[in-house]
Amino acid sequence: MIIDFFLRSHIENNIYDKSKDDCIENNNDLKSFVSSVNNLEDKLRIPYSLYISGYKIKDIAKKLNLSVITVAIRIYKAGKSID
Repeated sequence: MIIDFFLRSHIENNIYDKSKDDCIENNNDLKSFVSSVNNLEDKLRIPYSLYISGYKIKDIAKKLNLSVITVAIRIYKAGKSID
C-alpha cells in the first residue's frame, strides 16, 4: 500500500529536521494515521488512499467506475472517521 511505503521511507531515511523526540512523536502520529487508514472499509480506504496520494477526485471516480459525488462523499467520510 502507498501509505505503508510512505511510512517506511520516512522512518528508514529519518528525513525529519527536528529533534529526536519530535521524530519519535511524528513517527507515532504517522503510524497511528496509517493504522486508521488501513482499518477503514475498502469502499472508503481505496478512494481516500488514492486522494491523499495525489489523485484528483474525477480521476479516482473514473478509475473506480463511480460518480464524482460518490467518491467525494467517501473521501469525506473516511477523513471524518480518521479524525
